[in-house]
Amino acid sequence: MKKTILVLLVLVLQIYSIDSFSQIHSIPWNPSIISSAQKAYLDLCEKFYYDTLGNQVGPSDSFDSRRVWLDGNYFEYIEIDSLNQKVSWKFRKSTDAEIAQRKKIILDQRNIHSLIGTQFPDLEFVDLNGNKYSTSQFKNKVVYLNFWFVGCQPCELERQKLNKIYKKYQDNEDVIFLSLSKSNEKKTQKHLIKKQVLWPVVIFNKDLRNSISYIESYPTNIILYNQKYDTALAGLSEGAFLVIDERLELLTQ
Repeated sequence: MKKTILVLLVLVLQIYSIDSFSQIHSIPWNPSIISSAQKAYLDLCEKFYYDTLGNQVGPSDSFDSRRVWLDGNYFEYIEIDSLNQKVSWKFRKSTDAEIAQRKKIILDQRNIHSLIGTQFPDLEFVDLNGNKYSTSQFKNKVVYLNFWFVGCQPCELERQKLNKIYKKYQDNEDVIFLSLSKSNEKKTQKHLIKKQVLWPVVIFNKDLRNSISYIESYPTNIILYNQKYDTALAGLSEGAFLVIDERLELLTQ
């Protein structure tokens, strides 16, 4: 998980050397520039994550802690304990302004801009249960497409959250959810025994990939409205769920 360092940290370190710290410093995690010396120090420290209740959930690379970070509803800050060489990432509930800014950043930076407003290609999908879906069925519908493959950790990180979003709309006949796996059918079927996807799964085979050739990063999340691209998010980013949920709510009103 990519990390960026904070303005406040740089300002503090300009006044004090890192070695002079003898207590814990809490600072927000915001974009900034970090010197090679500062990075070297932080790399030496043990790094831990804490959930929103303050419970330690594991080292900084733990699966559960990354999922909390990706949620988007929480603001991340760090505590630097130079005496014990420990850096702790913690969370608090984001303010409305912070959530709005996060959604704006995602829409500005993660959209596949050229697709928005254009017509979705004329295609037919067949899910693993043999059910067929075609572009003609998407007229006046909201369609959510999630592209992934077996072994894609970012895809797995978002799975639990997307299952919750699906449950909100599963009884809405005007909303269609399709999960497109780039892996072959045998591999996908075996994977789904352990990792549940609640909505229909389609194999994103060579024919489909030729028609939807712009999928280069995984996961990719696309929302269609009335057979046209409404939202297209390439890759995984903090708060992407907020944008997906907000667009679905707006389009289904």
